[in-house]
Amino acid sequence: MKSGYVFLTVLIVASQALSAVEPTMTIPVLYIETENHRPVDSKEAYVEAKAWIDASMTDDYESQGSAAEPLLLGIRGRGNASWISYEKKPYKLKFVSRQSPLGLSRSKHFALIHYPGANSTPAREPLGFELGRRIGLGWTPGQREVEVVLNGDYLGWYYLTESIKVDPLRVNVTEQADLVYDAARVENGWLVEIDNYADDYQTIYSQPDGKILRLTHKSPEVLSEVQQDYIDGNFEALIEAVFNEESDDWKDYIDPVSCARYYIVQEVIHNYDAFNGSFYLYKDGGSRWTFGPLWDLAYSLDKVKTAPILDDLPASNIPKLMPQLLRFDDFRQEVIRQWTEFYESDRSWIDSVAERLGRVMDVPGKRNAERWQTSQTDLRNGAAHAASLVKANIEWLNGYFASDRFMSSIDDKPMQITPPSCGYHVEGQRVFVASKARVYDLVGNEVYPSDADGRVFDVFGPGIYIIRNEAGVSKIHVR
Repeated sequence: MKSGYVFLTVLIVASQALSAVEPTMTIPVLYIETENHRPVDSKEAYVEAKAWIDASMTDDYESQGSAAEPLLLGIRGRGNASWISYEKKPYKLKFVSRQSPLGLSRSKHFALIHYPGANSTPAREPLGFELGRRIGLGWTPGQREVEVVLNGDYLGWYYLTESIKVDPLRVNVTEQADLVYDAARVENGWLVEIDNYADDYQTIYSQPDGKILRLTHKSPEVLSEVQQDYIDGNFEALIEAVFNEESDDWKDYIDPVSCARYYIVQEVIHNYDAFNGSFYLYKDGGSRWTFGPLWDLAYSLDKVKTAPILDDLPASNIPKLMPQLLRFDDFRQEVIRQWTEFYESDRSWIDSVAERLGRVMDVPGKRNAERWQTSQTDLRNGAAHAASLVKANIEWLNGYFASDRFMSSIDDKPMQITPPSCGYHVEGQRVFVASKARVYDLVGNEVYPSDADGRVFDVFGPGIYIIRNEAGVSKIHVR
């Protein structure tokens, strides 16, 4: 009886301590209450909820809904490593009716995204997204900074972000229904993702170099045999064309302009996930594939460039399409054309974006660090640092794109390996970790719990795994 009393007291004290952290009310606050305060602990099933936004502290946006008259929605988890590896979780929101929260494009679909890590991490995606807009990529997701309170629990700051969806206000292609059997209609409207994670709605293709390409079909999602035959024929022909250096057939399948712009963005931000996952393409009717939209730029802008991104990728990133496309003279010439136009444009927006972000997020960032007990407390200087990296990388690339190294054919060479933060190496199918760790599969199951020393894991098969220990979080690829 006494031990139960102590346990209850601990719970009460913990609850009081948690509720003591309140929103700063310096940026809009999104309040969400689930039905019967059910926890949001799944990425598959939406939990029914109600929400409202208090934007009374700013003249930039309007409040929406209220506790008395809330907006109805569903909420579930989202993400891969970010869902598995961190206590603070990202979420997917689906409103019952189309909404335009804080001036974002009207839709049912939004995401709540956060970026743990260095002080500069939260600035990476806003800078990368704005770069995409400035260079002329198609629709790029809009974001708004919010504080979130879920079932009375202050969760800190998030980016309320437009999800990637086929929509006239987002990816503006014809929306093709699932399970279409009319061959005349299956060319219309495709949105796909070249993915580095397994997915239910996915096709796997073999490349001539022996590597696989995972293609997740986002829209349509559930394919009929006719739709599957179309996408198989189209993507198999695309892969064959990209690997055929004796022909220019790749231009029959890929739009060179969007491809060049997309490549330049990944180079400027030096994205370690480039061309491997969250790699979206879309097409409409008989058109070619357009590269984009941009998504998930968290693993970027962490140092000044000293090499092109394809020479500096971690071992877990096996890039798709771009290494082959860069072997074509016509594509490299298109990169130069797009780069010249961008480099000669006004770039004062870089400092403007960073200054605004640092100013707006300074106070919420410190409160978020208090809530989650993290060292991410100086978002103002972090944003300025990220902007300085963008500018330095632009200057480095301006020299690189003018060099013989870029303009000449790219030779086959081994990929350089950047050691991840957790400190490990792989020998065959055994993984040696520098300190005690846990290993998860991509679904989130703990597949290799720590042994007595926490050092060696015997991996039973090839795949991608996530290591988490006191040093950080890393993805590993075991072949």
